[in-house]
Amino acid sequence: MWKKVLPIVSYGLAVTGVICGVGLGVSKVPYPATFWAGRTWLVILLTVIAALLPSLQAGLAKVGERRELRKLELEKQLRPVLVTPLVGAIKDCGGDPTDLSIQVLLVKRPWFGSGATWRHWRGVPRQVGVARLGLSGLTSSGIAWTKNKGVIGLCWERQDEIWEILSDFQILAKTKEEDWTGWKTSKVYNLSYEEARKIGNKYATIAAVPMTDANGNYIGCLSLDSTKPLKHVEAAALRLRHAAEVASGVILNHGK
Repeated sequence: MWKKVLPIVSYGLAVTGVICGVGLGVSKVPYPATFWAGRTWLVILLTVIAALLPSLQAGLAKVGERRELRKLELEKQLRPVLVTPLVGAIKDCGGDPTDLSIQVLLVKRPWFGSGATWRHWRGVPRQVGVARLGLSGLTSSGIAWTKNKGVIGLCWERQDEIWEILSDFQILAKTKEEDWTGWKTSKVYNLSYEEARKIGNKYATIAAVPMTDANGNYIGCLSLDSTKPLKHVEAAALRLRHAAEVASGVILNHGK
């Protein structure tokens, strides 16, 4: 969300600079004398703002750069953690490397996101991917994965691991909209018809394991995705649990 806010703020500062420049230029014109008389404070204010604007713009740019660097650093630290469970899914479940991917998602509440109002500028909390590893080539669906939506949303709601083979969902995703709305929300993972159409047959299996902080609060999940059905094997599930614990530690230490 910072990528959206930063250009807006930068543009606002640029406009402010133009206004200050025009104001200072106009202040040198004696007409109308009645306006500028006794308004020396306004000229001083415009001068100070104009002087500070370059520093503010440079500071914002540095903040944006630091945020991006921290994001890349976290991804770099998490990717090695994902190797073992991904290899384990290939070995234990007989998965094809080109069908699998694994990712870490964190709960975030974006500024000016969906559900934001003029009073509450932060949107509805959702899970956002921060690190991904795999060869499946799956791209983002663009769906906001809020609590109780999708398999990873159910993992959040229940705060428990889930291993779902989505053969029924793939069939339902091909139905007409009027038929879709007749199914129970649990059967379609609380997804709307439009969201289901976006997903289509992308996923055949999704396994999600919750990540928690030191107090047991849910902070996100580790998700294993497969474009082909992938049977549940306890050894693979155990690797996912261990990776989720390690990833939680990496994330919490990164935030310090």
